[in-house]
Amino acid sequence: MDELVREVPVDVDDLPGGAVRLAEAYEKRPDALRLVTWQRLERSAEAPAVAIMASKAKIAEVARAQADGRLSDRYPADILLHAVLHIAALWATTSPNMTWARKPPSAAARRRIITQMARDLLEA
Repeated sequence: MDELVREVPVDVDDLPGGAVRLAEAYEKRPDALRLVTWQRLERSAEAPAVAIMASKAKIAEVARAQADGRLSDRYPADILLHAVLHIAALWATTSPNMTWARKPPSAAARRRIITQMARDLLEA
C-alpha cells in the first residue's frame, strides 16, 4: 500500500479525479487491495505504515478544504475521505455474485460513475 500511496497521491482539490486514478490503479494491481483486505482481517499491531501517515495528512487537508468552503462539511473529514476511497474501490471489491448477475460497465463508464459519485458526495 505504501507504493500505491506514492504512485497515486490523493489531491484534495481533485478528489473525484483521484478516485478514478485510484480505481485504475486497483485494476492494474489487484494484489494491493487484497493485501489491504488481509490487513483488515488480521488487525495487525505493526507500527504505522507510510499509508497511515499519509491518510492522517490527507484528513487534515480535507478538513482545511471544508473550513475554506471548498468541500462539503456534511460529514467529518475522515468520513468524507474514506467514502471517496471506498467509491474508488467499488468495482475492485464487488462481489462475484454481482458481476455474474450483471456485466460490469465499461472502463469509461466506470470512470464516469466514480467521478459523478465523488462529485455528488463532495459538493460544498
